[in-house]
Amino acid sequence: MKRWYRVHKYAGMVSLAIFFLLCFSGLVIMVRSIPFVNFNQFGTLYTGESLWRNSDIKVQKLLQANPNLQLNSMTIRPEKSMLTIRFKEMGNDGLIRYHFYGKNGEWVPANNEFIPAYYNNEYLNVLTRWLARLHSNLGLGDYGRIILLFFTLMSLVTCGVGYFLHQRLGNKKSAIGYYSLHRLLGAIVAPYCMVLFISGGLLIGYSYFSKLEYSEHNLAAKEYFNVQPVEGAVYSYPEMFEAVKNIYPEKEIVSIYIPSAKALTKASSSTYYFRLVDKEAISDSYQGYLVTDDIWVSAYRNNNLMRYEAVSPWYISWLAKGTDLHFKNHEHPILVCIWTIYLVMSCLLIVVPFSKTLRCIRFKVNTTYPISAGIFILTCGCLILPLYGPIGIYTGIVCGILSFMLVGVNLRGIDYRR
Repeated sequence: MKRWYRVHKYAGMVSLAIFFLLCFSGLVIMVRSIPFVNFNQFGTLYTGESLWRNSDIKVQKLLQANPNLQLNSMTIRPEKSMLTIRFKEMGNDGLIRYHFYGKNGEWVPANNEFIPAYYNNEYLNVLTRWLARLHSNLGLGDYGRIILLFFTLMSLVTCGVGYFLHQRLGNKKSAIGYYSLHRLLGAIVAPYCMVLFISGGLLIGYSYFSKLEYSEHNLAAKEYFNVQPVEGAVYSYPEMFEAVKNIYPEKEIVSIYIPSAKALTKASSSTYYFRLVDKEAISDSYQGYLVTDDIWVSAYRNNNLMRYEAVSPWYISWLAKGTDLHFKNHEHPILVCIWTIYLVMSCLLIVVPFSKTLRCIRFKVNTTYPISAGIFILTCGCLILPLYGPIGIYTGIVCGILSFMLVGVNLRGIDYRR
């Protein structure tokens, strides 16, 4: 036991700062994003094709109101009846993103969110974006992801060993056990943190390998189109969308990247970039984080829709499941509240060892029915089940609420011992 305690102690010391950074930044991002979570569906669900209907009119209106913008890309989420349009502002590298939902054939604005730091510098927006960069890569790009991966593994060891110690320290001789605040919080949040650290590692892998795959396919596509002429009329994106839909009727188009005027001057870059997915995958996925097939199509009519196709490898699909598990299973307001409680307790878990007052708190807990196994099962249910449709969401909510109730019914009192 002493060896396991040392592993828990020293692994915790190594990962402490990053552990707290991830929990705190995740908490701020979660709270900040609450107003934009779980937008209400308007009317009936739309198919991907109907989502694109009249999108050109909406784009033209936005461009007329903002002549300094240039259309960059469009993305749909058929399972959410959602359309996202991204623009570039001339002279700046950032993207400006607009969200819309379909309602009776009209587009209803969900929110307007300006991503780049040079725009919309309201204090909380800047703080949230800064914390988001720290949360994803420490602001160091791919090097930061590698560092995060190492500390994520150390945090996973800390949580796993701590949970093991908690189970081994159970008082089997008495019906009442005495838990410190740190131990009680660890029993509650350790399963939550373990799942998030595992999924976070998969997310880091997904961000790296998917970008690597895209770069390789994009380079191959440029070489493929490099010998083609850049003369004649150019397909508009609504025309290109319809043409691709006709070629791939079994697929759903989830995004289009539109070539810029500069890109149209070169054969290698004068292409539309599509991400397609099987319609069955759309219907089976509630959250919409999908592994897609990539297609580049020549923008010029005289090339008779010359295209280059690339299929995602099997491991991208596996890694994408970790991405879903990490941040695509809490879009219901009640789940957001449960996640927020977990994150607050995770931050408090790290603070307790440094506070003499908090270290003196002791909880009397009924050990006849151990809470550790039950909490582990219920917490995993709260995190995993929401990925499987509306029924899974409500079942996950029940699991999350029951996990807190399980702790409550096992508590027998609180002592403060100096």
